[in-house]
Amino acid sequence: MEIKKIYDVETIIKKCDSIEDKNKFINFVSETLQEKQKEFLYQIYAILKRDFILKTLEKTLKIMNEGGIKKKNNNKKEEEEEEKINNKNIRSIGGTFIHLVKTSDLISKDIIKKIFWRNTKKKAMKKKLYKSLNNLNININDNNNKKEKEQKNNKNKNK
Repeated sequence: MEIKKIYDVETIIKKCDSIEDKNKFINFVSETLQEKQKEFLYQIYAILKRDFILKTLEKTLKIMNEGGIKKKNNNKKEEEEEEKINNKNIRSIGGTFIHLVKTSDLISKDIIKKIFWRNTKKKAMKKKLYKSLNNLNININDNNNKKEKEQKNNKNKNK
């Protein structure tokens, strides 16, 4: 059984609020959220400012202490199976933070796109790249197979 981590919300928020330097602030928040990618935090800081991050972080920590937010899953059978296995359908702390940002009534959809567009663009580019590489790999394999067949045919003809 997975042990649920309890966050000391007041202490974390006080420490976070006391950090003056922007980079140290973002680093502390990303460590608290267990997020390796900090780009979106810098975007939020630039667009929505420090107070928004603090309030959303506080809300995130409280939600996590109450059990977290379930991930949406369209497949009911998978959802029931996941529930049986250590609550794996609960969002991570970073996922909860991002969910709260994306669903905030205080932010327009345009601003949300502005914050997360790089991440979305990167994912789309990676997907395109993998697809291209996959197609290229198939083509290379097909060409290699054709060459091998031709070589075998040539050997058989020479015999």
